[in-house]
Amino acid sequence: GSKQEAIDRYQQRKVEARNGTLPARNRDVLLSEFVTDYLANEKHRMRSFRNYERHGKVWSERFGGRTLRSILPIDIERWITRRASGGARPATINRELSFLRRVFNVAMANDLVERNPFKRIKLLRENNARVRWLTDEEEKELRKEIGEERYPHGG
Repeated sequence: GSKQEAIDRYQQRKVEARNGTLPARNRDVLLSEFVTDYLANEKHRMRSFRNYERHGKVWSERFGGRTLRSILPIDIERWITRRASGGARPATINRELSFLRRVFNVAMANDLVERNPFKRIKLLRENNARVRWLTDEEEKELRKEIGEERYPHGG
């Protein structure tokens, strides 16, 4: 363009810099590279590092050759469907999703992505019910409390 257009653009950039609204520099980073860096930097803070390594491997295998910016919510939804139909339990899927959500939050904090594809992704409902058997002592105490006539007798 003309010299005046360049001057106008320069002035506009100065205003954006003062207001803190300069656009972030685009830098495409592969998911697998970022996961590796993230794990290396966070290793000393993580209580169960082996689990995080395993989650990182899952995501690196699935999206490793793709950039952070190229991963869309629909890609994650498809992964959830595929993982669930492959027999993975909801709790496992949720832990893996939480790991990737954290990776994207850290990437956003470092201006590597502008958005987190998890914004509208819901975690799966987990069944946290547990079957617990009474010990012999607990059963005796229960029988004593409710009485033999009311205690269910299985056949």
